[in-house]
Amino acid sequence: MKIFIGDKVEKELNEYFEIFKDIAFASFKEYQEICAQRGTPYSSLTRANMIRDHFKKLLLASNIIGGELNSIEESNNTFYINLKGYPITFNKLDKDKRKSKDVDDTNTQMNYSQSFGQLSLLYNGMPINQNWVTKETPLTFGYILNRIGTEIIGLYLTYQLGKNVVWHKKIGVIKTIDLNKQKDNPKTRRVR
Repeated sequence: MKIFIGDKVEKELNEYFEIFKDIAFASFKEYQEICAQRGTPYSSLTRANMIRDHFKKLLLASNIIGGELNSIEESNNTFYINLKGYPITFNKLDKDKRKSKDVDDTNTQMNYSQSFGQLSLLYNGMPINQNWVTKETPLTFGYILNRIGTEIIGLYLTYQLGKNVVWHKKIGVIKTIDLNKQKDNPKTRRVR
């Protein structure tokens, strides 16, 4: 359990962002290859579970898991990546960068906007609100798909309490082609 401070999280976990990005794209590519081979139209839940399972497999094969600080722990049909004391889940995100699954249903402690670990602390009689990164309120590394689910258009590390996204960090640069953008060629006048 660590106190959440966005700048500190970003600084401590920055070395893993590129690895997470590569593994997320590789996981989505594996899902697409299975779809191409089978020709089966999978539901969005099946797609999310397949991508999550591929992500976990590739993460276990990477060199970042192992040692005292970095591990994977399974719990309640999901897994936590423990990196430097921060529990991180992997989820599909909606357009507002919230976990797509209903976190209120999966964990009864989250029926409130904050769990008991999020209570106010007192310093010289004054309340200090501290947000804690715990298994009940983990960081989330997630992806956003385009409207038809054919490509990843965003990767984010987020921290949310209930359905409220408190903080997010965009991971990497996602390149998309803008077909409406015209070339910057100067217009030439037509001579008759």
